[in-house]
Amino acid sequence: MSTTEIAPPMPQEIESQRIVEFQEYQLIPTAETALVSSIDLISEQGNPAKNNEDSIFADADRGIAGVFDGASDVVGFKTPDGMTGGAVASRIAASTLETSSTEQTLTDIIMIANGHIDAIQREFDLDPNSKEARFCTTGAIARARTTESGEKVIDLLQIADSVAIVTRDDGSVEVPLGLYDQDEESMQLWTQMTAEGMTAEQILKDERMQAQIKSKRSESNVTYGVLNGEADAAEFVRTTTIPAEGVSKVILLSDGLFIPKENPSGEDSWDEIARLESEGGIKAVLDYVRSIESTDPDCIRYPRFKQHDDASGAVLDLRVQIAA
Repeated sequence: MSTTEIAPPMPQEIESQRIVEFQEYQLIPTAETALVSSIDLISEQGNPAKNNEDSIFADADRGIAGVFDGASDVVGFKTPDGMTGGAVASRIAASTLETSSTEQTLTDIIMIANGHIDAIQREFDLDPNSKEARFCTTGAIARARTTESGEKVIDLLQIADSVAIVTRDDGSVEVPLGLYDQDEESMQLWTQMTAEGMTAEQILKDERMQAQIKSKRSESNVTYGVLNGEADAAEFVRTTTIPAEGVSKVILLSDGLFIPKENPSGEDSWDEIARLESEGGIKAVLDYVRSIESTDPDCIRYPRFKQHDDASGAVLDLRVQIAA
């Protein structure tokens, strides 16, 4: 990892005396051939009582970054040192990206990570035939590179609901790979149950929600994809390569940095996220999301599983190097 400035993870006090793991740093390339001018990264743990199940990695010289959002198995697996399965999965994905080569495609890299996730689950004797026993991670990766013909391009990859947002010099914002929100149906049910007067704690314990969560897990790598060690995940990896010309930034986010919305089926605020980042950096996006969540601690107005989710992001700034 090449950098001229990197701050180690540090605790930060958030409202209501919550103490959570927080890290924010910027990578500046040292290689003259680098295609990014900087990569900004941020990650904040949502629940102080649990692992941060997000992981991030970036290398400014290689122009590559990835954001991964782990999800634990339903059976409650933990390593001997207390790490949840979701944290294990996202860290495997990030470490695989770190050791990857420029010759590998992003799909190659992510499927190698998927194989490592399968191997560690088998090492811990988890049932490979049970989707509920498998922990997993989502992911979004961006890589700026020069092709053999000399063209400057950006490779993008997404699986599940981590996202890559592209902002352009003309002010336009797009999500080239779209977004599949695997939690939308669950949040629609959540909205229905809050309308019945139920609290978040009651909803999470309710048989209907428990059945919905298990049902959605059973659909993994059937109707939507996650990196959980199953070979079928390859069918749900979405990739594209776009020209780098005219691109100012690529913003990678785990869903904990999505702006909360009242309607689970409503449109996401990609333009607002891009505006916030442009004006105040990726920290401004995090602060805005946390401020909204803090107005709704019971998850009633903005349906979600918890008040604060783990939230991570990476911003690749291409403006200086691509234009040079």
